Parts: sequence; structure tokens; C-alpha cells
Amino acid sequence: MSRTIFLFLAVLLSAGCSKPEPAVKVASRKIHEWVPVHASPESVRKIMEEHHFVCSLEDYTNSQVVDANDGKMIGRKFSFKGQEEVATNVCYLNCVSHGSDVLIGQARFTFINQKYIRLFLSEGSPKN
Repeated sequence: MSRTIFLFLAVLLSAGCSKPEPAVKVASRKIHEWVPVHASPESVRKIMEEHHFVCSLEDYTNSQVVDANDGKMIGRKFSFKGQEEVATNVCYLNCVSHGSDVLIGQARFTFINQKYIRLFLSEGSPKN
């Protein structure tokens, strides 16, 4: 009997000691559920705005992109769903959380040739 009580208390106490999942990890998982890979900027914007984000688009067709490494992609060949193409465009969709159930500061999507390839999340309140 005392062994059963001990095991019950051990399970109960260990359940209370688990750390909550970090907000960025939760947000990343949810956003990846909402947004399919290779989606267009317009469809990603629509999805994110449905989840109470406010979004703005930055579009580049030369090496003067925000991230210097992305600028190096212009002119290079990439494979999208088995189809090879040359990168002619890099754009960023910046989405700020306003009343979303995903509590992050900002989500930044990177697109090559209008296809979603990468997500960066930052915590905290966005600067106005």
C-alpha cells in the first residue's frame, strides 16, 4: 500500500516539474501547420492575417536584399519539387503578432522566386 502511494506521489510531483515548451517553439510548430512549404507570398499573407498578424512585403530582384546571404542566391540554380530553376527574386514577408493566439513578436518568411523556403521567429513586442 505505501509503495502505491509513493509511486502515485512520484508521478504527480514529476508531472509538475516539467518545463513548459518555449513560446518560439510552439509558434514555429503552429505556423508550420498553417503554412505549406513553397506557398506564395500572397497565400502566406492571407493565412497569417487570418490568424491576426499584420504583414508587409519586401521584394528584391538584385543582390541588395536585407540578408547578404540571400543576395548571393540571385542567379543561382535551385530545385523546387524536382524542377530546377534560377533564382531571380528574393522577398521577405514580415508578419507582426497583433492579438494572435501565437504569442511571438514577429515572423519573417523568406521566399525565392515567390516560393516560401524559410521562417525566422523573434520573441517580444515589435518596435513601432
